[in-house]
Amino acid sequence: MNLVALAPNAFAARTTNVSRHTLWTLVSDPTLLPQFSDELQAVRVLGDGPMAVGQTFEGDQKRGEREWMTLSTVTGLIEGEFFEWTVGDLATPVSKWSFLLDDNEAGVTLAHRATLCGGPSPMSGIIAADPLGAPALIQQRLDMFRERLAVTVEGLIALAGGDILG
Repeated sequence: MNLVALAPNAFAARTTNVSRHTLWTLVSDPTLLPQFSDELQAVRVLGDGPMAVGQTFEGDQKRGEREWMTLSTVTGLIEGEFFEWTVGDLATPVSKWSFLLDDNEAGVTLAHRATLCGGPSPMSGIIAADPLGAPALIQQRLDMFRERLAVTVEGLIALAGGDILG
């Protein structure tokens, strides 16, 4: 059984007239993501060369008064189609994020997914202090993710000069 598939997740997708190649150059560059996020402030790719499985990058996060740094590892990459990164330790990840590009009759669909994996994070302490409140907190976080994922997808399409078709 794939436990990540059962983990709490959020998803957003839009179809566009932008080519898959053009979108790929954007979704496979994590340094572009802060412009679409209230929380992610900056991204620094560690190492040289094109994105590949195993490549790492740091993210500066800020939510309210809290600031923290995350380390992400590219954990899935199919050129022109799929880009995934895992936040935190690979054995106990905080979350997984991915983009998927799909050609279809309507155009190209860009999907963005975030999955909470339960690894150590700023949210861990809050959940430990109030385990009965955890479901509501997780749902609130997923609702925020869903909104931000849509903003990111729409922002990447706009950055590529495309239109949202659906």
